[in-house]
Amino acid sequence: KEKDTVATHTHDTHQLLYVLDGDGACELDEHVYDITADSFLIVPPKTRHSIRADSHMTVLVLELDAGKLSRDVRTQLIPNVFGTARVQSFSAIDSSELRQIMRKMLYEQSHGDQLWQMALKIHIAELLCTLARSNQDAGPGDTNKLRVERLRQYIDTRYYDIESAEDIAGRMGMSKRYMQTIFKEYYERTPMQYLTEVRLGLVKQLL
Repeated sequence: KEKDTVATHTHDTHQLLYVLDGDGACELDEHVYDITADSFLIVPPKTRHSIRADSHMTVLVLELDAGKLSRDVRTQLIPNVFGTARVQSFSAIDSSELRQIMRKMLYEQSHGDQLWQMALKIHIAELLCTLARSNQDAGPGDTNKLRVERLRQYIDTRYYDIESAEDIAGRMGMSKRYMQTIFKEYYERTPMQYLTEVRLGLVKQLL
């Protein structure tokens, strides 16, 4: 609720806190951050943290026992994602991907079949991989170049369910015209032309 607080505390586990809506502030190891919808709080074990809601706020809390995850996830993704306590923001595409992954996780936890625990581990690995890649993109650089790279990456991985240029632009949070202009500037083709190339390349491999 508005003006509610979660007092400073710590955990022995890895935690990811995702702000679904609302705004406020959080403290991570004595550093204060503003948080809004789509903010992701990365909370390594033993991190002192607290949250204050300035409006009605919904926060999804994911608590991970790293020991239950695969060796690759423990040795590569966990250190990458949880290297430092921080608040991380995401592009429209990454936010959409993260929400979709978390919806799958919630479904498996409440309605899954006998394989739900295995499915949950797979979704956790996918979530951590998305966070790790987004963290790599968080450094300084040309804004349009970063957007174009994220767009290309999205097409490479989601080529099978993209319906139109408007669909991609909506996920990127930009106009269709602007998206096509910056993509063509770097790749000398429109996003839909690149999508066609990706799909044809896959068909050639299958043949």
